[in-house]
Amino acid sequence: MHLHPGLFPKRTALLAGFCACLSLYTSYTSAIGYSPTLSELIEPQPISNTLTIPFYKLAHPHQQVPPYQQDKQQGGGAAKPLALPSFVEPSAPALKPTVIMEKVVKTSISVAIIIDDLGYNYEQGLKAMQLPGAITYAIIPHSPKAQFFAQEAQKHNKEIMLHAPMSTINHKPLGKNGLTGLMEEADFKQVLNQSLLSLPSVKGMNNHMGSLLTQKSQPMSWVMQSLKQRQLYFIDSRTSAQSVAWDIAQQYGIPSLKRDVFLDHEPNEAFIDKQFKLLISTAKHQGYAVAIAHPYPETVAYLSLNLSRLHNAGISLVPASELAKRFSPNQLSPKITKSVRGVTQTATR
Repeated sequence: MHLHPGLFPKRTALLAGFCACLSLYTSYTSAIGYSPTLSELIEPQPISNTLTIPFYKLAHPHQQVPPYQQDKQQGGGAAKPLALPSFVEPSAPALKPTVIMEKVVKTSISVAIIIDDLGYNYEQGLKAMQLPGAITYAIIPHSPKAQFFAQEAQKHNKEIMLHAPMSTINHKPLGKNGLTGLMEEADFKQVLNQSLLSLPSVKGMNNHMGSLLTQKSQPMSWVMQSLKQRQLYFIDSRTSAQSVAWDIAQQYGIPSLKRDVFLDHEPNEAFIDKQFKLLISTAKHQGYAVAIAHPYPETVAYLSLNLSRLHNAGISLVPASELAKRFSPNQLSPKITKSVRGVTQTATR
């Protein structure tokens, strides 16, 4: 048998190359966790366009991939590698937005200024209605100009409240819509509800005079029951140092505050200026303050020139309803309730 002299070196080279390829293939399949059988190594495998190498270890870091799966065929058999289609970049799992519910609590110093007794003097009331800012206007029910001022206030986005006449120590005349301690409950509530119905846009109520009635617990309970039904606030004008109106309003859960300062108990510029300074200092001390004034020419002229001093002092002028909701003790969380003890002026009316 004649052998070609160069045959064995070629076979040796081919065998060495095959062994090197086999070694690399074995190392790779071992690294990826795939263990081919002997038959798979020596028998030709069909050529397919489908990639049969388990590339699950190369998955996107956000994607959770199960370990290599063994497909048990009937009667046993070798593991079947997973066929991987063309690689698609998996999207990161959708993250639900975190919603933080936070109650916004205003911390700015604020005051409410209430102009009482609107409804009788047209000219004075109209000039008072033209004051800038969030002045609150207390209208006497069924007075000659009550409806006009209520409409004007609504037209100019001003807040109004019911200025309910109540009996006084000095027995001042109240008119047919006055509330007294001599009335039966049904009559009392009927008169009050008729007054409220006459001014449907009111947001709250304060007492007109009332130095006698506000000292009586039972009539004040009837007042608060009517206000609670309508979800109105209450401001105790404090025409008597013995008033129990605010205490009872608190018991009924009604947003309520006490008047802190009378601006024009003496309607002259010097007195009003002194009281206005007291309003500012009280607000800075408490964080808020309630002032009551009247549509006197002196008061309107003074406020027209000096309301800007509130802003300069870092104080906001807000409607009485806002102040009551923010600072009424029965509307505050126990964690943020602040005990405030200030000097409250009293003027008997």
